[in-house]
Amino acid sequence: MENRKNKKKYRTYNTMRITALAVAAGLIISLGGCADKKTQNSYTGEKNEEPVYQDNLNAVSPSVYSHTDGLNLEPGTYISVIGKEESSAYWKTVKAGVMQAAEDLNKALGYKGADKIKVTFNAPAKSEDFNEQVNILDEEMGRDPDVIAIACIDETAYTVQFDMATDNGIPIIALDSGNAYPGIQCTVGTDNNDAARTGAYKLADEIGGSGEVILLVHDSTSESAKEREAGFCEKISESYQDVTIAETIYCDRLEDLKKAIAEEKNAELEEGEKEFSADSMSDEEVIQYYIRKHPEVKGIFGTNVNAVRLGLSAVKAEGRAVSADQKDTTEESGQEADKETEKETVQEADEETSGEDSGKETEAEAETEEEEKQPIVLVGFDGGEEQIDSLRKGEIAGLVIQNPFGIGYASVIAAARTVLQIGNEAEVNTGYIWVTCENLDSASIQNMLYE
Repeated sequence: MENRKNKKKYRTYNTMRITALAVAAGLIISLGGCADKKTQNSYTGEKNEEPVYQDNLNAVSPSVYSHTDGLNLEPGTYISVIGKEESSAYWKTVKAGVMQAAEDLNKALGYKGADKIKVTFNAPAKSEDFNEQVNILDEEMGRDPDVIAIACIDETAYTVQFDMATDNGIPIIALDSGNAYPGIQCTVGTDNNDAARTGAYKLADEIGGSGEVILLVHDSTSESAKEREAGFCEKISESYQDVTIAETIYCDRLEDLKKAIAEEKNAELEEGEKEFSADSMSDEEVIQYYIRKHPEVKGIFGTNVNAVRLGLSAVKAEGRAVSADQKDTTEESGQEADKETEKETVQEADEETSGEDSGKETEAEAETEEEEKQPIVLVGFDGGEEQIDSLRKGEIAGLVIQNPFGIGYASVIAAARTVLQIGNEAEVNTGYIWVTCENLDSASIQNMLYE
């Protein structure tokens, strides 16, 4: 422990000395104009080429988290980043941002070989696997990193690990999803509440400002899930009194729902009929069950890529997915509906006779059946390749696209600032965009997409 403290003191002294020199140099540069990254480069007569990921960095606020200027880390500094999942498009893109920041840091500092800043990214193989993430955290703490950045699956957990890290001089920052631990230095990610409110507004608009919707939340424990659920519900409650949230389904509680559904079905069985097994039920079938339970449902909102994927799969299985042709037809018929309503009402009144009661009942039954099969509008978060393809087909009406590359990049910058003890914002906003099939192909949108 004493060696670690001495090492920390030595690093702090060297950091202060190096930072002082950097500040002096910065003051000289500032005399010639703003000390912005783009203006510090000497003019060579050639236009500087921006990296392909610049749009992702431009979305980060404050902008100091979008570049490596002034981060004079000691050779061999070790930054450990822990995500929620290793294989999804979203987390692969977070990792890409992490690795790019590491590359940029080493290039800026001129470090090579053993002197290079060491930045690692680890995550559970399976999404939202809390136990595996805790194991990864324990292993990383044993490797004595200078700082740990973690995307917490449970916002109230990890207290024992974080206390131990604090006792051993390892600061903690959060990315993507925060934690209630009081010692968290900085949280990097999307403004989840605001993004979900945008999604609520867009979904309500798509279904005409009234009707039932289902909310699919990716888990019941993470800060990001809670913030998105709250933002969605708040916006609906404030602005759309005619929109009802028929069900809120948490994807980490699907096994419990399967058991409850099995019990309900078995209670309705006649004597001698085979009992229904929860183990035989898929996640998709759980969502189908609730769609059938609420036949009037007009929309579904998913709070992350897995929730959107699950919702889309269930809607397709029920034959209620929106296609591009259906969307166009719906929009056209909607424009003509008001013009035709009065005419149709008069015609129906003229045709009414006492002998047509049975005919009208048949018509009403047909209309009810048609309403039950009306397409379900799907809106949600994140955009992997599958979701973007569904967006083009009209099966998904719109997506809140986050900035996972920016999250990964800014997290490394925040980690570096923590090691250097030069101060951090409590929250770093990495931005989001609203994407539909109409704006999907614009250059500004394409630069923010990930596969």
